[in-house]
Amino acid sequence: MLPKTLLDHAGAKLEPAFLSESILVLIDMQREYSDGGLALPGVGPAVEAAAAL
Repeated sequence: MLPKTLLDHAGAKLEPAFLSESILVLIDMQREYSDGGLALPGVGPAVEAAAAL
């Protein structure tokens, strides 16, 4: 049996929210993910899209 997640404990519904009722929170957008120790492939376009917001 798998351990319960925080969502399980909170009784959260797992249905996707409507986009019109959603928000986007961007946290910790540092260069660490583009050219640092935790570099992610393809992160450049995601950062550019976030900057456009």
